[in-house]
Amino acid sequence: DGERELADTVQAALKQIDDKDYEASFVAKGIDKERIRKLGFAFAALLKQANTDSSRMAKVIGVSEAQLRFDTNTSSGMGLMKCGNVVIPFDNTIEKGIDLYNLYNTNIHEKIQMLKKAEKSRKAVDNAAGA
Repeated sequence: DGERELADTVQAALKQIDDKDYEASFVAKGIDKERIRKLGFAFAALLKQANTDSSRMAKVIGVSEAQLRFDTNTSSGMGLMKCGNVVIPFDNTIEKGIDLYNLYNTNIHEKIQMLKKAEKSRKAVDNAAGA
């Protein structure tokens, strides 16, 4: 019959992930089971991370030391993508200050700053309404 819809392709990919028991190989390499996500597509992306996480992920997905150095010296939004045996650098930088950036931003310091700013604005509105 084959895959007729994208949902069929995703289900086939998830079945392959389970059939091949990829999760066991990640756990065996030291990745916590709670951090493993089954997404149903066949590539891995390595974004800038702490050095210890980077080294571990590089071993898991099979990235060379030279390729890992590229990932270590990148800006936010840049990294490496591996599909099969091919590893390519990518730049998915999103302009700061737009809704998409705010949605995907994982920088904890920026997130805290944004929350403080929102709280300050909310208090100013509350104070103005009560005056």
